[in-house]
Amino acid sequence: MVEDAGNGEQAAARAEAEQEQQEQQEEGGPAEDPMLADEQPTEQQ
Repeated sequence: MVEDAGNGEQAAARAEAEQEQQEQQEEGGPAEDPMLADEQPTEQQ
Protein backbone atom coordinates (compact mmCIF):
# COMPACT_ATOMS: atom_id res chain seq x y z
CA MET A 1 0.00 0.00 0.00
CA VAL A 2 1.31 3.43 -0.88
CA GLU A 3 1.30 5.86 2.03
CA ASP A 4 1.26 8.84 -0.33
CA ALA A 5 -2.50 8.34 -0.65
CA GLY A 6 -2.87 10.19 2.65
CA ASN A 7 -5.66 10.07 5.21
CA GLY A 8 -8.29 11.42 2.83
CA GLU A 9 -9.00 8.06 1.22
CA GLN A 10 -8.99 6.30 4.60
CA ALA A 11 -11.48 8.80 6.02
CA ALA A 12 -13.70 8.43 2.96
CA ALA A 13 -13.62 4.63 3.18
CA ARG A 14 -14.39 4.77 6.89
CA ALA A 15 -17.32 7.14 6.35
CA GLU A 16 -18.65 4.88 3.60
CA ALA A 17 -18.44 1.84 5.88
CA GLU A 18 -20.24 3.70 8.66
CA GLN A 19 -22.98 4.74 6.24
CA GLU A 20 -23.49 1.13 5.15
CA GLN A 21 -23.69 0.14 8.81
CA GLN A 22 -26.38 2.71 9.53
CA GLU A 23 -28.37 1.53 6.51
CA GLN A 24 -28.16 -2.07 7.72
CA GLN A 25 -29.35 -1.05 11.18
CA GLU A 26 -32.28 0.86 9.68
CA GLU A 27 -33.23 -2.21 7.65
CA GLY A 28 -33.12 -4.33 10.79
CA GLY A 29 -30.17 -6.36 9.57
CA PRO A 30 -27.05 -7.21 11.55
CA ALA A 31 -24.50 -4.41 11.71
CA GLU A 32 -21.20 -6.07 10.87
CA ASP A 33 -18.30 -3.97 12.15
CA PRO A 34 -14.97 -5.42 10.93
CA MET A 35 -13.16 -3.70 13.80
CA LEU A 36 -15.41 -5.37 16.39
CA ALA A 37 -15.19 -8.67 14.53
CA ASP A 38 -11.41 -8.59 14.94
CA GLU A 39 -11.74 -8.00 18.68
CA GLN A 40 -14.40 -10.69 19.15
CA PRO A 41 -13.20 -13.93 17.51
CA THR A 42 -16.08 -15.98 16.16
CA GLU A 43 -16.39 -19.67 16.98
CA GLN A 44 -16.12 -20.60 13.29
CA GLN A 45 -12.37 -21.13 13.33
